[in-house]
Amino acid sequence: MSENSEILIPTSKLQSGFNECRKQIETLIDSAQILYNKKKFSIALPLLILAREEYAKLTLFLLHIVENDGITKKEWLEHTRGGGVHSNKLTGVVKKAKKRIESAGPEKFKETQEFYLKKGFGTRKREYKETVTIDPHTIENLNHLNTIKQDCFYLDWLDGEWNIITKRSNRQLKALVYTSMTSVQQLLYGHIFMNCLNRIQKDQGTDKITEEFNRYYEKWMEKKQELYSKKFLGKLKICHVVLQEYSKKNKERTKK
Repeated sequence: MSENSEILIPTSKLQSGFNECRKQIETLIDSAQILYNKKKFSIALPLLILAREEYAKLTLFLLHIVENDGITKKEWLEHTRGGGVHSNKLTGVVKKAKKRIESAGPEKFKETQEFYLKKGFGTRKREYKETVTIDPHTIENLNHLNTIKQDCFYLDWLDGEWNIITKRSNRQLKALVYTSMTSVQQLLYGHIFMNCLNRIQKDQGTDKITEEFNRYYEKWMEKKQELYSKKFLGKLKICHVVLQEYSKKNKERTKK
């Protein structure tokens, strides 16, 4: 067994790791909310992007909790060390979800989907092919979030001008913060109630866990509905303009 394939985080520490990671994400979201209320959009935004990065760790913990399997050194280092780790955390959840669904196959995917639909998780059936197909723009936009985060924190000189996020209009910054906050909250609430459900199914549930499951399932559903609201979709259109500008600038820099 190679050093990187050795178990670094044992199963006994997975739930506490999930809880600590959850607290970290909640702290980042709460701090961003305070800054949002004070109209400090350019500082609220990178905190939400960091929260989305930490969500990748939360996913790692949840998957290993469900499988009752420790986390290897290689897996952990992919989420904490090395070049490109920030971009990898932003895009990795999507890519790894695709791989898991592909390895399970169409029949297992159908069976799992029907199980969760019967439980009330989800509103429509998705085709297997649709689910394993990743829109390249999704990955590109997630990568842009890391660049946006850097632009929020650091002043730079690029293409003959100062590159800083505060040059963006308040309308654009507010839209980026609102959509980021809503989506990361929905992701967080989903993982919390799924973790509770897993514990209940393994007879590890208590009245407190059942109560938490019900509370966060309702919060998850509220955020899920908000993602399809006119307000969210309107803000998303504004965000797409910003992301398209980042795509254009990146292509121009690549040609030089």
